[in-house]
Amino acid sequence: MAVRRTLGWALVACAGLLHRADAATTTKQVQKRAQEEALDLSMCTALGVETAPNCAQHWPRHEEPRIVLTALVKDTVPADLVRQIEYHLLLGVDAAIIFDNSCPDDSEEDTLEAALAPYAELGIVVFRKEYRCVEAIDIIPEKYPIGGSGIAVQLMVKIPELHPKNGTLILALDDDEYIAMADPQTTLLDLRHELIHAEDPSIAMKWHMFGSSGHTCQPSGSAVRNFLHRSKLEGEMTDEERQSALDEAAEFHLNPPYGNHSQKYAVIWQGPDKVGMCDTHNCGRGAPPNPNSNNTAGPSPPSSFAYIAHYAYQSEQHWKAKKSRGRTTKGARGESREGTVPARYSEVYDDSIRRALEERIDNITLPELRTCLKTVFGPTADPAIIAAEVRSATSCAPPPEEAPRCGVTGTDQETRLAVAFYGAQRSTPLTLASIEKNLYAPLLEASDAAMDVFVHAMVVRNLDAVSRVKSEVTDPILNPSP
Repeated sequence: MAVRRTLGWALVACAGLLHRADAATTTKQVQKRAQEEALDLSMCTALGVETAPNCAQHWPRHEEPRIVLTALVKDTVPADLVRQIEYHLLLGVDAAIIFDNSCPDDSEEDTLEAALAPYAELGIVVFRKEYRCVEAIDIIPEKYPIGGSGIAVQLMVKIPELHPKNGTLILALDDDEYIAMADPQTTLLDLRHELIHAEDPSIAMKWHMFGSSGHTCQPSGSAVRNFLHRSKLEGEMTDEERQSALDEAAEFHLNPPYGNHSQKYAVIWQGPDKVGMCDTHNCGRGAPPNPNSNNTAGPSPPSSFAYIAHYAYQSEQHWKAKKSRGRTTKGARGESREGTVPARYSEVYDDSIRRALEERIDNITLPELRTCLKTVFGPTADPAIIAAEVRSATSCAPPPEEAPRCGVTGTDQETRLAVAFYGAQRSTPLTLASIEKNLYAPLLEASDAAMDVFVHAMVVRNLDAVSRVKSEVTDPILNPSP
């Protein structure tokens, strides 16, 4: 291992010297790569083990969508995409048009289509698979280079059956972008009202870039709940910090935290010809910022009405997977991203989006929808526990035919400790890590590891709306077992 690591350092250093004239830059890249090598992700549970929750059946429907979200996704985790859709339904979205650019194995279950099926059946989601395994440059070649959300808008323009009615608000997002209203009491319907009669019916929504919040392994649950630290906004930075952020983004091929491309837009549909001018980051009526590019839209008017919470990095595990997936854009504008999650993206604690989400859910008047959303965005079990449940048909180990005896085993263990759990274990997956740290560890140390754990539990498949067990859906009581 030492020889391999030394050789790896030598190769990295040589490559840097061959391709970089600036020795300082080479040193930074070598340091970043060393940090990546030092990351131990072997203990992380594989991404995507969560079963996608959904509240599709509880959402009220509208005859004609007034607000439509569109996205082109690739290798997205189904549960994450479902939560993003649910989040924006809560803000006022009526329908979502999702184009899948993944290239799944035909021999495996289509988990993304299965996760979206409840929404598709009700007309909440239109799921298009004809662009699977297609290079982005071949989808809309005349607009290339263009990002995934820009491609999604162009496909809406290109496919007549997807044209909404004039006056529909269009939101083109990536799967890690969440719109946040500056005033938590407003919704996307208020934004639509602001734009529908505007001279330029679009706005630019600036990115607020969120980091890892210290997570190495990807936690289960919503990004809004798990990642509560962001970078400083441009106005919060010093001149030195602003330049450092731009230099870092350029050096490691990252999205800059601020600038003309660090934003997305919302636009009122006024026919395919006008929306067809839009690209990834701009949809304004003026001249494009770069006349030498394929972009045909000018900057959308800036607005303080809403912004984008961009969970671009998340955990180190998620970031590594995202880097491996690659960019939609190739070539000079699509260099491979490098390095670990930069520390600057976790400098500022900001739970405002989470608090606004929880308040919106609390204010829902439909009890079934409110209960469902509290589950979708509430606490979740550790990914390792979820993975174990997936592997087990009964969600728990079968009781042994004869429970092993736990007796005194010699003069050095005159006494053994027993820790017993009894009854419903609904919260145990959420508190197990704390139990292991604050209960098991001290007892094991005090007893010289002479401790046994017993669980007498009821296996429950379903709960009613108030989280009480229905007798007809319970499995038999398990015998006490260690």
